[in-house]
Amino acid sequence: MKPLTIKYPTREWLGKYESWLVVMKGGAIMRKYDRVLERFFATFPKKTNLEDITSIDAADYRVILEKKGRSPKSIKDTLSIIRMFWDWLIEDKELPLFNPVKLALERPEYRFPKGTFVKRHSVSLVEVNHILEHCTSLKAKRIVLKVLCGEPGWNYSRSNAGREIKEAAFRAKVYGFKFPHLKVGGNRLAREIIQAYCEQVEKTFSMEAKPEGDSLGDIEGTSLNIGTPICHEDEGLMAVGRVN
Repeated sequence: MKPLTIKYPTREWLGKYESWLVVMKGGAIMRKYDRVLERFFATFPKKTNLEDITSIDAADYRVILEKKGRSPKSIKDTLSIIRMFWDWLIEDKELPLFNPVKLALERPEYRFPKGTFVKRHSVSLVEVNHILEHCTSLKAKRIVLKVLCGEPGWNYSRSNAGREIKEAAFRAKVYGFKFPHLKVGGNRLAREIIQAYCEQVEKTFSMEAKPEGDSLGDIEGTSLNIGTPICHEDEGLMAVGRVN
């Protein structure tokens, strides 16, 4: 005889959670969380029990949000709300469940693919070119140039544009990228070369800007044509942060 399997109906426990939210967080928060959770569970209509939801479902839901064009911050906020529901079930109600959303909340685009770990101290100009090519907004590209020219990177690292630059670096296979890697050392020649490079790249932005509007705004453009880079992949690379 098979042992009795305990089921945890989603609708029953969702109702209990929302009743708790009203008391602890207020009606406005409860309604916000309810909308997020209802959309999530509506995506898997055949899974009527909590234990039916898997980490694969959560990962699939993240892909759905990405395809809808949701920003990384919006996706993180949505998944965090869903994760908190499972945290409440596991920690407060002590249900024998695992949290299927935990892995989906990790940002794989910031992790090193297996076998590609790099202990990075700087980036080369070729790698900077690749990062710029993968940035989708002029605002992000200009931030890269500003940091190259000496502006502190921590001003941007947590902004939407900063996240875009990190994601661009990952797509460009510049693994382990951080804003301090754009810092140029104290060598005067290196600084002058970088300044000339930034001026050259800045000139290409005018081709992407719209005829009207603020040319310094966050203007979406097509992929950047960097033109002839200062250094080439088949030649010795000058690294930002040191002169070879």
